[in-house]
Amino acid sequence: DASGADLDTLVGLLQPADSPLPADLEARLAARPDVSALGAQREATAADLLLARRRKVPDPGINLGFLRDRFVISGNNPRTLAFGVSVPIALFDRGQFDIARSAAAGRELQATQTALVTRARTEAESLRDRQAALAAALATLRDGALARATGIFTTTSDAVNQGELSTTDLLLARRARTDIILKVMELQLELFLVQNELRQDRKSTRL
Repeated sequence: DASGADLDTLVGLLQPADSPLPADLEARLAARPDVSALGAQREATAADLLLARRRKVPDPGINLGFLRDRFVISGNNPRTLAFGVSVPIALFDRGQFDIARSAAAGRELQATQTALVTRARTEAESLRDRQAALAAALATLRDGALARATGIFTTTSDAVNQGELSTTDLLLARRARTDIILKVMELQLELFLVQNELRQDRKSTRL
C-alpha cells in the first residue's frame, strides 16, 4: 500500500545500522569455509614437508628368513636360517626436490589465504565506508538543498497566487524541487542496497 508514502516514510525504513561490521570481524573471516579449506591444505602441505625432510634419515631394516629344502641329494642344506640388517644411506635423493615442492606449495597457499582474507576485509570496510558516505550525502541533500528548494517552491507558489510571479516561475521551482527529490530517492535506494548487502554478509559466514 503506497498511500501516504513520502520521503519521510522512506527515511524511516532505511535507517543505517549502528554497527555495520561485527566486532569479531577477523574471527569471522578466519572461519569462512574457503579460508578454512586453505588452512587445511596448508596443514597437509606442512605434513608433506616434514615427511620429505625426514627422508635423509636412514631407515634401517631387519630381515629374518627360514628355508626348508627337501632336495638334499644335490647337497643343499635341508634347513637354512637367514638373518640380515640393511641401513640405506641417502646420498643423492635426500628428499630435496619434495622439500622444495612442498615449501613452494605452502608459500602459495599462505599467500592465497592472506589475499583472500585481505580482499574480504577490504570489501567489508568499503561497504561500511560507502554506507557512511551515502548517509552523509543524503542528510546534506535533504537538510540543505531539498529544504531550500521546498522553501523556494512554497514562496513562489504564494507569489503566483498573489499575482506577483508567473506560472512559469512556479513550474521552474517545482521542477527544481522534483529533481532534488528524485536525487534523494536515488541515494536512498543506493543506501538501501548497500545496507542489504551488509546484512546478508553478516547473516552468512562471509563476515
